[in-house]
Amino acid sequence: MKRFALWLILVGLLYGLLEATSLAGLFVLSKFRHWDFDPVDVLRPMHAAAVERILEGDLHYTVADAELGWAIKPDGRSALYQANSAGMRRSSEITREAAPGKRRLAAYGDSFTHSDEVGNPDTWESQLEDRDSRLEVLNFGVGGYGVDQAFLRYQGMSPKFPAEMVLIGFMSENVYRHVNRYRPFYARETGIVMGKPRFLLRDGALVVLPNLLRDTGDYQQLLSAPESSFQRLGENDHFYRYRYHSGAWDWSPSVRLFRMLAYELSADTAHRRIIGEHGYVADSEALTVTEALLQAFVDRVQADGARPLVLVFPNHRDVVDFRDAGTRTYQLLLDDLDRRGIDYIDLMPAFAGAAIEKVFQRHYTAYGNALVADYLIPELRKRLGPAGVDTSATH
Repeated sequence: MKRFALWLILVGLLYGLLEATSLAGLFVLSKFRHWDFDPVDVLRPMHAAAVERILEGDLHYTVADAELGWAIKPDGRSALYQANSAGMRRSSEITREAAPGKRRLAAYGDSFTHSDEVGNPDTWESQLEDRDSRLEVLNFGVGGYGVDQAFLRYQGMSPKFPAEMVLIGFMSENVYRHVNRYRPFYARETGIVMGKPRFLLRDGALVVLPNLLRDTGDYQQLLSAPESSFQRLGENDHFYRYRYHSGAWDWSPSVRLFRMLAYELSADTAHRRIIGEHGYVADSEALTVTEALLQAFVDRVQADGARPLVLVFPNHRDVVDFRDAGTRTYQLLLDDLDRRGIDYIDLMPAFAGAAIEKVFQRHYTAYGNALVADYLIPELRKRLGPAGVDTSATH
């Protein structure tokens, strides 16, 4: 009996040591690697607080939108940003048609199109207008968007503000967003807690799945019954499918540590299924949907009688990788655009020779946006014709 009791004590001590060591490991990984045990189907406190702000109407610039997920608030304001009454990023009002003598361009896309982290005068759109008084460049960019939401936003806005050229902004990380329906499933630290529509490819055709968080009732249910809301939102969401979920044994530090490490160190995580060590994964759903979205966007712009132009914005990692190895994360996409005959501008050369710390915060600095504007002026001249750009303008 004594021997059995000693064995029980020894096993208990070893188990206690395992759990204590695992708890220390979780702490170290959180502090130094920023890895936290974070099941995809758990509503984080920061996200619950953000949902409460939506319900309280405590949003000043970006607001929930039933169709798009979120959008710019008409006349919205923040410390850096200002929108006009149409909900585009612009300090002034505009008419439906471009003013006489103006060449109107309209830009749609994500935060690099919106020009996050700089004031209205320092966006690349505003700087294009500064460089040529005959250009009117409308900024319909929205932070956090993919091409999918930008495409739907274009369909709603283009009849109200038609343009002769539509700039379709794309940043390499957008491919993740095209297989996501609820942003926190993908970006766990996000402050954007809205749902979003996404497109599926069925028999070669794009089919839109609508946003599931459409009104206050949906957000109230998300707070009160997150498990059932997540099951609905998780349908056809790549990250909900491939990230780990909560389990009955998650109270154990060793179980949490093992499950987290198994995911983070796997060569087949949700993120690595889309972007691998050398760039886009060729057969991923994310890439094929992205290619189809860009084609559909271009086709729609042409059907509306305007000229489409895809702008590819490299992010910080893209520029670093290109300088280190001469490779582009998004090369497979550029190859596809070439095959399809879609007109595009890769903005990587815009930053050649520039100190990277001057170009980037997380997004482009005012200087980085100036480099974009400088690079675009001659490219737009080639497409709009000599009358499109005032070459005598100084800046």
